[in-house]
Amino acid sequence: GAIRVRSREGEGTTFEIFLPALLGARPLPPPQHEHIIVSPGTRILLVDDDVPVAQILVKVLTKSGYKVSVHHLPQRALEEFAKNPSAFDLVFSDHTMPVMTGFDLIREVRALRPDISTILITGLGDSWSKDDIAKAGIDLVISKPFDLAVIVASVERLLRQLPR
Repeated sequence: GAIRVRSREGEGTTFEIFLPALLGARPLPPPQHEHIIVSPGTRILLVDDDVPVAQILVKVLTKSGYKVSVHHLPQRALEEFAKNPSAFDLVFSDHTMPVMTGFDLIREVRALRPDISTILITGLGDSWSKDDIAKAGIDLVISKPFDLAVIVASVERLLRQLPR
């Protein structure tokens, strides 16, 4: 292969990448993901202030058979949860949001309903100890960037652990 770079001041830069062809190669089939819906209609409270991320998560979770209530402000999500804590099976929250972090939201939710399942997504990596996570009542932490198949599989795995 080869890379050719052309640059002209005031006009920009062009990169051309040449890769050798593999004769007789066929594209690989797309990976098959086994989706076993634990409980069709499982209700998820999704909280993420990043609207495009929330929209993608709602789409993939809804397509997987879950009922999703989405909020972009954690305090609004907490208000909805407080009205009827038994209306949800799982709380799925981003960590970094205005006014209230996902850690704080999950603590408040767990104070209202200690048995609710919780997932926190974060771009902060491994910023907390396992003890901090357990004290906050977080069942699972998923780091950004994430694969949507991992999101669905994580929800399913967590819900399988629930007593029915």
